[in-house]
Amino acid sequence: MTWTFENDFTTDRDKVRIECGDVITRDQQLDDKAITYAISIEGSILSAAARCCEWLQSFYARKADMSEGALKISLSQRALAYVKKAKELRFRDSITAVPYSGGISIADKENYNDDTDRVPPAFFRGMEDNPIAMQDTPGAVQGDPFSQEQ
Repeated sequence: MTWTFENDFTTDRDKVRIECGDVITRDQQLDDKAITYAISIEGSILSAAARCCEWLQSFYARKADMSEGALKISLSQRALAYVKKAKELRFRDSITAVPYSGGISIADKENYNDDTDRVPPAFFRGMEDNPIAMQDTPGAVQGDPFSQEQ
């Protein structure tokens, strides 16, 4: 089994190891090939780390808890910890969002206005400047809205 951890976080493998906690040389959990495979099938560091935690959970779920006098080994607790960690990593991976602020660039405004599939705005600048001109606008109120006649 090849297990490497450089502790410099420049490789995806090290990033996955730090996220799933497989960084102790004396307690190696997953070999490099398993982590490389997880990265290739998941596509992101957090998802790959979650997949590794799910594999480790499956491994420890098959092991039995043991006790001999005062000595007690609870491998089922390790399995539960990896389940919890995998859920946390999946959640963190799902909430990554990129903020967007529209209308900052001229090209962005032009693309928005040229989009024939967008819903026309209900309000727009100058919509009450000339109510008679609004009569040809779809959805406009017919007649003079400023008229006092009922």
